[in-house]
Amino acid sequence: GQYPKHDSVYRVKNSDAKQRTWFVFDHCLVLPEYLVEFEYVMKHTVAPDPPMSFMTELVEKGVLQPQNETEANDMGPLARALVKFLYQCDQKALASKSGGGPHDEATMRILGAPPIVEMQGSAAEMSLDVIALHSGPDLSAIKYLNLHSNCIRRIENLPGLYNL
Repeated sequence: GQYPKHDSVYRVKNSDAKQRTWFVFDHCLVLPEYLVEFEYVMKHTVAPDPPMSFMTELVEKGVLQPQNETEANDMGPLARALVKFLYQCDQKALASKSGGGPHDEATMRILGAPPIVEMQGSAAEMSLDVIALHSGPDLSAIKYLNLHSNCIRRIENLPGLYNL
């Protein structure tokens, strides 16, 4: 880019010298807890603002009604972006329900399918040999050993694991 040795740059606003527009090139430097208000500037067309009826519907459902003052303070700066995001999701869902094509049907079928959970094998006996098989030959490096859900009936020679 134009600023090869910089992670961010700013421009001073003409109307107010105290206000700056920051451009951060490394997204890891942006800490959400310090953002007061943000707006993504995109090169493509921006989605229109949601209609008032959609916002009224969100209020009736309780989405935009904070439960306490802390939640209101947290949600305040993000409310506008949240409403836009929810509106776009709602529009996409309506488009897919009205026959958006085979790709949308396949996506919905995958999302509607139950998750595939692979069963882990369990060991009835736990010994240093079984642990070495899974963790490597250096047993002194083991600092954490999770034996939950293994149906273990017998444990041998575990006092040899000094760092547990």
